[in-house]
Amino acid sequence: MNLEGGEMTEIGEMPQGWKVVRLGDASLNITDGSHFSPKDDKNGDYRIGTVANMTENQIDIDSCKKISKEDYEMLVKNGCKPKIGDVLFSKDGTVGLSFSFKQNDDIVLLSSIAIISPKESLYPDYCAYVLKSPLVFKQIEGSKRGTGLRRIILHDLKRFQIPLPPLPEQRRIAEILSAVDRKLELERRRKEKLERVKKGLMNELLTGRKRLKNNV
Repeated sequence: MNLEGGEMTEIGEMPQGWKVVRLGDASLNITDGSHFSPKDDKNGDYRIGTVANMTENQIDIDSCKKISKEDYEMLVKNGCKPKIGDVLFSKDGTVGLSFSFKQNDDIVLLSSIAIISPKESLYPDYCAYVLKSPLVFKQIEGSKRGTGLRRIILHDLKRFQIPLPPLPEQRRIAEILSAVDRKLELERRRKEKLERVKKGLMNELLTGRKRLKNNV
């Protein structure tokens, strides 16, 4: 489909006023978490997260390993703690999960998660969505390395080409997609509830615990 006034770019045709930039050029910093795993401290008050603890829109704190205050503070100094407004991207194993970090928890990350700090010209929620888009998925598939555990290295992540609309349009795009995500989450919960009801009915009906009226 041709866009009126559109312009052909490295990643396809873009509307007038949109740019195509490298993710690294639109970010203040792109790093990752710790490259060593601290010891588990069952009595610790601090958490360390990995790709396994990522959901669609946050880190599942309850599933994260607990670590000591000393290890936590050391990893904070090493830049392994995300800030609110950073974008997290899973780069090892399960590659391609991303969301804007909005949690106030005392958590640091392992190296399987990239920490992207967008410039003011790149809206964090928009950045997270574009990293999950088909445009970037193609680049992810072409950049994966390794034979066993597939991964994206930071050098390649910084070179990802992303579409960059004007900031107000980025915000509006993110708002629309967030609204759809909220509806999908409601539908997911409704479906889970119906599945539980169905299983309960099957257990009662198929064992004769619940009898039907006028049964033969």
